Amino acid sequence: MSDYLLPSELWIEEILTRLPVKTLLRCTSVCKSWYSLITSPNFITLHLNRTTSNKNTRLLVRNYNDIDHYSVHADDETFDKCEKLNFTLRSRNRYFNVIGTCNGLVCLSDDAGGYYDIMILWNPSIRKSVDLPYPNVRFQSHGPFQHTLGFGFNPVTNDYNVVRVVYLQKDGPGWGHKFPPEVELYELSTGSWRNVSAGDFSYVIQEQTPQVVLNSIVHWAGHTRKKGHNLVVSFDLKNETFGVMRVPPKAKKEWNVRVMLFGESLSLIDERISTNQCYCYIWVMKEYGVENSWTRQFKIDTTPGRHLREYHGPLRGPYGFRKNGDVLLTIDRGRLVSYNPKSRKLKKLGIRGCVRSFYINTYMESLVLLKRKDEALGMQENFSYAIHHRGESLSPKKRKKSGN
Repeated sequence: MSDYLLPSELWIEEILTRLPVKTLLRCTSVCKSWYSLITSPNFITLHLNRTTSNKNTRLLVRNYNDIDHYSVHADDETFDKCEKLNFTLRSRNRYFNVIGTCNGLVCLSDDAGGYYDIMILWNPSIRKSVDLPYPNVRFQSHGPFQHTLGFGFNPVTNDYNVVRVVYLQKDGPGWGHKFPPEVELYELSTGSWRNVSAGDFSYVIQEQTPQVVLNSIVHWAGHTRKKGHNLVVSFDLKNETFGVMRVPPKAKKEWNVRVMLFGESLSLIDERISTNQCYCYIWVMKEYGVENSWTRQFKIDTTPGRHLREYHGPLRGPYGFRKNGDVLLTIDRGRLVSYNPKSRKLKKLGIRGCVRSFYINTYMESLVLLKRKDEALGMQENFSYAIHHRGESLSPKKRKKSGN
């Protein structure tokens, strides 16, 4: 009989690692040895590597419509909903700010309306989350500030990091910020924050601006202190250093820019609004790090009434890009559409929400966080406790969005 048994390595690598997360979770109840195997760091990594190699792209869509909705959709012609994610956490605001996603983890921050310092790492596949401890730089200890967050994976340390760049308000009358900023790094492996030297970094990162992570480098839109010229600011999680890249010359002085991921390339969204017309320019850096490789990929006319007469209001976004080249936008006060820049046709996707609430990114399921002993996501009481009883009073923000 033993001649027909599969070798343990083959059983693990060729069969178990191909199973979906829900099936693996059920398998942990079979016996202690299966539980130990599936929750081991080595198996979690093997399963993650197998999932990463899967080319069937899925998109995570977050939209707020009375409640916070998270769903996973197939990135194909149907855009069918593959799964509605069970999300029971409650924000002090209407919805959380999604910092980013990485290897099945979603980083959330509840920082839209005050100095609440609530940050969470959430794995929807296994319904587990980790509440981050309070950072070192807070309103109670340092006074008013503006900050920006980034989230990614460091392959050198095999760890997940949240980086926090904090600009403290200058002393005395008027608005302005101290330089260099305070920088903190959270490490999931230690469960704690530590300070990181900013060196002579003297640029301004837009507050709560979206991030793009490429090669374990976090990117944000920023600008120079004196002239306010736009640029891309980066933080390398591997060596904990800052960098800057120039944007396309035609986008240098525009007031509304942000970074996004276009396929595997860094892109810059440049929105221009005037009295009679609105346009969105999408620039793509064809060769990473080569500043003169910026290329204008699309120019989208977002002027109200230019597309379908039954819709009202301008096109808003983009919120993401699809593998077929379409751009994800909203119209008619929050109706999500797929827009083909070549044919200029819109396709309704059956999703609606607050315009500012949309977050769309590629998504994969994983077992990351499975071994941790944190409470399951459904334990709403624990999260409410974390919000209301974690320490000092929570002060609302009373400051401008940016300063030099």
